Amino acid sequence: MIEEESFKNLFLHSPIGLFILQKGLFVLVNNKFEELTGYSKNEVYNIHYETLVYPEDRTTCRLKGIETIKKAQNIPYRFRALRKDNEIRWVMATITSVQYKGIRSALGALLDITEEKILEERLYETMEQLKIVIETVQDGITFSDEEGRFYVFNTEMERLTGYTMDEANLSQNFLALIYPDENEYAKAYERLSLVREKTSLRNIETVFTTKHGEKRHVLVSTCLIPYKEKTMYLSICHDITEQKQAELALKISEEKYRSIFDNAVEGIFQSTPEGRFLTVNPALAKMYGYSSPKELQETIIDIWSQLYVESKDRLHLKELLEKDGVIYNFETQLYKKDKSIIWVSINARIVRDESGNILFYEGTVVDITDRKKAEERLNKTLERLRRAIGITVQTISNIVESRDPYTAGHQTKVSRLARVIAKKMKLPDNVIDGIRMAGLIHDIGKVSIPSDILSKPGRLSEIETQLIRVHPKKGYEIIKDVESDWPIAEIILQHHERLDGSGYPQGLKGDEIILEAKILAVADVVEAISSHRPYRPALGIEAALDEIEKNKGKLYDEKVVDACVRLFREDGFVFEKEK
Repeated sequence: MIEEESFKNLFLHSPIGLFILQKGLFVLVNNKFEELTGYSKNEVYNIHYETLVYPEDRTTCRLKGIETIKKAQNIPYRFRALRKDNEIRWVMATITSVQYKGIRSALGALLDITEEKILEERLYETMEQLKIVIETVQDGITFSDEEGRFYVFNTEMERLTGYTMDEANLSQNFLALIYPDENEYAKAYERLSLVREKTSLRNIETVFTTKHGEKRHVLVSTCLIPYKEKTMYLSICHDITEQKQAELALKISEEKYRSIFDNAVEGIFQSTPEGRFLTVNPALAKMYGYSSPKELQETIIDIWSQLYVESKDRLHLKELLEKDGVIYNFETQLYKKDKSIIWVSINARIVRDESGNILFYEGTVVDITDRKKAEERLNKTLERLRRAIGITVQTISNIVESRDPYTAGHQTKVSRLARVIAKKMKLPDNVIDGIRMAGLIHDIGKVSIPSDILSKPGRLSEIETQLIRVHPKKGYEIIKDVESDWPIAEIILQHHERLDGSGYPQGLKGDEIILEAKILAVADVVEAISSHRPYRPALGIEAALDEIEKNKGKLYDEKVVDACVRLFREDGFVFEKEK
């Protein structure tokens, strides 16, 4: 009898909606089921369950329920529930076969997931905005998993290859399409293996074969990005076909009519230490904008002062030559005849006589202006992507706070205070950036907590308190696999830990807690105490500062507390939005 009474109490007061069906009719429901559907027990008994299912979902719901009971797998499925007041709520359901009062029945459970669906829709909108950014980039961009399935395949990539994303995914092996030659395919596959080992490869020149058999020269940069528990490849492809064709045309033309020296694509020179050209080839003259080697030699009588844009570069080049006798790939800017500026890469060595005296310098010069411009475009592309990621992080922060209207802006204010505390402590800029990013999403774990608990005006029950205390760990689980230069996941996990071990979720002490988490903890406490909460009015900044000073060295790090107090009492810091 005691066991039956305990089961009844557990059933009735479960935080999940529970029900029993016999021949499709409700014969027993609990309190949470009443709250979720809007029907009282007396109203719902003997009502067919499909009355509570949104009409468009009834067939799917019926088939899923039958399939789950037959397979006895308790596989959750989602559908839209129709409340008594006609409000639509998304629910997660599981159902299993049981004996109730000697009759074969179906025992089911309902969990309201409406808030999670709203989050999904908002994240989808964010991704759509990111797609717009990707489509405006003038380089081909792909985002694919290790199985070769593409999630992003922008318009420029379609132009480069001639294939759409659907065609690429249907091919099962897109590499084989753009590298029909077995040797080239093997090289491309090997490069992917290198990416896995090094996490990125930049500016790799390769040749794509398009859908129509055309050859396209491409500069490819690829890196690994963790995404939804997967390892994804982000590739940026810059078309250099025209540049390569121009280089090839020049090479063929020179090979037909000139000697090895005259035919060289690279500029070739010999010069005195004082700065006069002894010999130059036509390619160098052309690179510098002169009509002939003779004109170049007659015009430039002091290489160091007439050609070099930066005096420090020419001094550095001379120092390296005199020290090592040779230099490779020395990049600098030079003036052309018309005073326009080009980027060049210089290889040079000192030629000496038998006594060690310098006879002349000789070397080659390559115009790398196009490459530099390509690098600049790639850097701008990556910067736009970084900004898009920053917008995504801010959007996630806003979504988290939108579930709890009483703490709206909390993460943003905590992030700002934590950043200025770290700056006050003279921490490196990179560490400060990590603290700021962690602060913006430090409560992301609260997405797993029902919103009615987050905004509850009264005292929380023990169970509700325990649910709240899980949010640092939940946040850690969400972020832990995201590759980052900062320990964001650890900061989120530890931001409720205290020096004496009284914090949660791990009960860490002292130096077991990382400095970034100690800073975020103080910022979190100060903002929370000084701001309004559903269970109390705002206590003000002085009450917040008294709390951290009183527990300095016990709960909170002394240096962090001192920096925070100075910010408010000496520097006049306020939580208002920065001007």
